Amino acid sequence: MAKKGGDKRLKRQVAPRYWQVNRKSARFILNTMPGPHTRKFSYPIGVVLRDLLHVCADIREVKRSLNKGLVSVDGKMVRHPNFPVGLMDTVEIIPSNELYRFVPSKGIPLLPIKIDSKEKNLKLGKIKSKVSSKKNLYQYCLHDGIVTRGENAGNIGKVEEIKTGSFSLPKRVLVSMGEKTVELPIDIVMAVGTDSSLIQVSI
Repeated sequence: MAKKGGDKRLKRQVAPRYWQVNRKSARFILNTMPGPHTRKFSYPIGVVLRDLLHVCADIREVKRSLNKGLVSVDGKMVRHPNFPVGLMDTVEIIPSNELYRFVPSKGIPLLPIKIDSKEKNLKLGKIKSKVSSKKNLYQYCLHDGIVTRGENAGNIGKVEEIKTGSFSLPKRVLVSMGEKTVELPIDIVMAVGTDSSLIQVSI
């Protein structure tokens, strides 16, 4: 019989490099299931609870907490330890009322930062494409995208110029960050506000 849904675990040594986990303990670690984020840029909620936030001692406790409805992602109860948590997602630990948003920081694509409860239902999105539908309506495809990847991940700056792309060169933006200005592919840059960030995206 064919295997469906992919592997629920992977070897720690081949987990994404930015994952903040001990790679020399157990041989395997949870893998992310298909969901709102790609496997390359997301964490399984089980790894978040055990290895990043340290609110659960092991995967058995993770499963118990999820089954009891004690954890939500963007306001929705999560029941599966492999559920992916990605950019701009908000994880709520219901018993303690603690809220964490996943943002890029210090060159790392995803790190949890503690946020205030007033930002619980706020989330930034980035329009990736626009598709026309029936009756002259348009459907905007959002991606929860600041610089989101690379050595400048998490840095906030001001967009000075948007450069038109070509067949071989993608569209790029010039972003000033303090005393330096960098040119970046537009797909790794995300707007977070006009003069200041609309929500908390850094520590």
